[in-house]
Parts: sequence; C-alpha cells; structure tokens
Amino acid sequence: MDQEYQRAVNKLHRRLSNVLYSRFKGARISIYGSCLSDLSLGKGSDVDLSLWIPEADYLKKGFHNGSIGAGEFEKKMKNLVYQANRKLSNLQSEFRNMVPVVRARIPVVSGTFLNAGNPYTEDGSIDFDICFMNDIAVA
Repeated sequence: MDQEYQRAVNKLHRRLSNVLYSRFKGARISIYGSCLSDLSLGKGSDVDLSLWIPEADYLKKGFHNGSIGAGEFEKKMKNLVYQANRKLSNLQSEFRNMVPVVRARIPVVSGTFLNAGNPYTEDGSIDFDICFMNDIAVA
C-alpha cells in the first residue's frame, strides 16, 4: 500500500478512535478487510472498520443467555448505532454523508472523513464503514 494512502487510513483511524472513545469508554476500533490486507481493487475503495463497545458486548451476552429479550436488545443496539452516528454527524467540518444502517445483521455507520489527505481523491477525503460487534472482523 502506498505510504500517502496508508497515512490517510491511519489518520482516519486515529480520528475515529478519538471521537468514539470519548463517547464509548473502553471501546476499540479496528481496521479490517481489503484495506488492511492490501488487497483492495482500487485506492478509491472505502475503509472497513469494526467498533467493539463494552455496553454492546454486555447486551449481546445478555441476549444470548436469555436475560435480555430480543426487542430490548434490538432497541438498545439501535440506540448505540444512532449515538455513534450522531457523534460523527455533529462534527460537520470533518465528516459528511453519515448514514446509520440499523436494519442489518451487522449494524453499520457509513460516512466520509474530509481531512484524511487521501491522494486518490480530489478533495483528500476517504469513505468508511464502521460495523458494530462484528466478531469475525476482529478475529
């Protein structure tokens, strides 16, 4: 992977980490997919990230052991996705096109980071997808 593009990806990762850690204490965000493995088909492809949040992990465990019902689990997980989306959407000088996708097996927040310094886009921006609680992505 070209060094300038790698710097753009790292800048995105650092900024998302700082913003999301301030909202979700103990959270971890990891890069995965073609961007990490250097197998992307083009430098215009988005960056895939996985967000692990302690509260979501607690909800998932509660759902699996039966202490939290399906409706409550779904409602609280959606709320976490909306919170992350809102946190990023409020930083309009840095992020745009923020879209929460809550009706999916793995919830996602998609968007664009404006200040990445991506050499492959005219404005230096880079697109990203943040998936929530995707155990496969961080394995």
